[in-house]
Amino acid sequence: MDEERQKIALGARIKALRKQQGLSQEDLAAASGRAVEGISNIERGKNFPGLGTLLKIAEALHIPVAELIGEVNIPAATPKRIRLEAALLAAARRLPDRQLEVAVKQVEALAEG
Repeated sequence: MDEERQKIALGARIKALRKQQGLSQEDLAAASGRAVEGISNIERGKNFPGLGTLLKIAEALHIPVAELIGEVNIPAATPKRIRLEAALLAAARRLPDRQLEVAVKQVEALAEG
């Protein structure tokens, strides 16, 4: 995936995760110590954040940085897919272990077709 597509995919993922947590760009900017304009530029794929910024954004979103960027390098990582995966992950995090086990089995069954 070229750098431009990576910037767009990462920005879409950050935006989806931020929205899943009910945060505004202002909230994320304040929590990560970045300017609102900087967060906006990242989410729109205009800027590719450095490692320090990625670490601060991941911390502000309460997720590991690897999870934040993990899906960016998959060729099929469209903005829609990233939003859907983020929504699935956010829902899974709200489930107790027993229900999560059931959900995983259901998703695996769907994936097997």
